[in-house]
Amino acid sequence: MPNWSLNKHAVKGKTEDILAFINLAIENSAKAVKEYGKGVEPTFTKQDNIEDAMNALKQCVTPYNNFRYGDEKCADGYQPILLDNVCMSTFLPVPDTFLRYDTTNDAKLYEKQAKLQKQKSGVVGWNEYNKEHFSCKWDCKVEDIEQHTENGITTITFTTRTPWHLPDKWCRTLQEMFPKLTFFISAEEEMGYYLFFKNYKDDEEHDYLDESSYDSWCNAIAKMNQDFIDY
Repeated sequence: MPNWSLNKHAVKGKTEDILAFINLAIENSAKAVKEYGKGVEPTFTKQDNIEDAMNALKQCVTPYNNFRYGDEKCADGYQPILLDNVCMSTFLPVPDTFLRYDTTNDAKLYEKQAKLQKQKSGVVGWNEYNKEHFSCKWDCKVEDIEQHTENGITTITFTTRTPWHLPDKWCRTLQEMFPKLTFFISAEEEMGYYLFFKNYKDDEEHDYLDESSYDSWCNAIAKMNQDFIDY
């Protein structure tokens, strides 16, 4: 089992810019339903107000691989399934080829697809793709989604639990896509390898790691959590 990075996220900005961020996930999810839903029509669409957008976001689905191993390997690839969850790839979709062909474990079986993946994306296999775009091995759920709006400024908070590393490239890419917003993360590696708070817009990072004692570690977590609240 991996060491997990326990991450708290916040995205803050004008409500219309937050809406654009949420609608990105909604529109990507609607496209996934049309592509992989076998004739099912999406029940959610782009929204014009924050409350409806949040409700639609929580209904979003995400395409995911349905690979089989052993005698069940399929030389023609696999039909992706739809998860009833918001995931990191709901915002930054994984290309279809990495969902259909397990070139990470069977590059020889999918030699043609592996070459095309390398040509188009610069990597071969879902493992390398995820590490390149998410900074972690697996796509992960976006959970505990909440929002607060006051005086035209909206903040969305949510959590992720990512294997071996925080989703740094995922956060950086979204910050680049939405420069008017500010993306924050507080990340705690469960074995104590890192503990920090990061502001992606200002490229500021505050390291809270202190391994001198259990008490100082607990105090560092408390300080980081308070700074996350005060951002």
